[in-house]
Amino acid sequence: MGVYLMEDSYASLLSYPPLKEPLQNSWAEEDGLEVDLSAPKLDVAIRKLHFISLSGRIDEFIATLLSTTKSEFMFPDLGLNITLRYMDCESFELYSGAVFTLTFSQDVPIDGYTYTSPYWLKVGSQGVSIDGVDLSSYGIQVLENTLSNTRKAPAAKEVTLINSLSLHGQKVDETKLRRKAREVTLHLFLRCEYDYQFLTNYHAFLHDLILPKERDLGVDGRIYKCYYKRSEIRHFTLGNGVWCEFDVVFCLT
Repeated sequence: MGVYLMEDSYASLLSYPPLKEPLQNSWAEEDGLEVDLSAPKLDVAIRKLHFISLSGRIDEFIATLLSTTKSEFMFPDLGLNITLRYMDCESFELYSGAVFTLTFSQDVPIDGYTYTSPYWLKVGSQGVSIDGVDLSSYGIQVLENTLSNTRKAPAAKEVTLINSLSLHGQKVDETKLRRKAREVTLHLFLRCEYDYQFLTNYHAFLHDLILPKERDLGVDGRIYKCYYKRSEIRHFTLGNGVWCEFDVVFCLT
């Protein structure tokens, strides 16, 4: 049809889906959160893909997408097939051809996935681990600012306050302050020589992030109880291997 996917679409296409928000309670008399992670599940993934067309056959392409509930896309550069459901045309610009952005839903993000152990890559220990497994075991490197991000002090939970016209200021319930749960972002980088290495290691990491129960996030010898929340690929390129820079957000409970 003369419609081509632009390479900058891979970041949206491959970003991990967010986790469905688990049941949780923030008790005033306790630190952090009590979270039900007995069976964590991923949410729907929204994919925004950028296309270019030099043929002018865009209507035909959209009609094909609308003719069925779901469409299977093949990405030979990655050896990957993904089933997507068309939702919307977000933007459209005309030049000598047309550049447009389509929004899709990946309704079952890990449908058919079978766990495979990650390939060993030549990456040194990063001082950051998940459940005792150093991120280098996935070939993942930790980028700048990650460590300082995890060490930020938590905020305190709200306390009971009485603010009356009969008082100067306000009266505070004199109880021990409790810390709030907070989010931290790991800035990560994964480079693989081959696409199959990247897909195996990248998917294995997500598999381990969403196992039941809380994760133990280890940073320079300190352990933080947490769970995976969401992720986003910031930069993704093909050529001389696969280069992927991505953020993973955790909730420290």
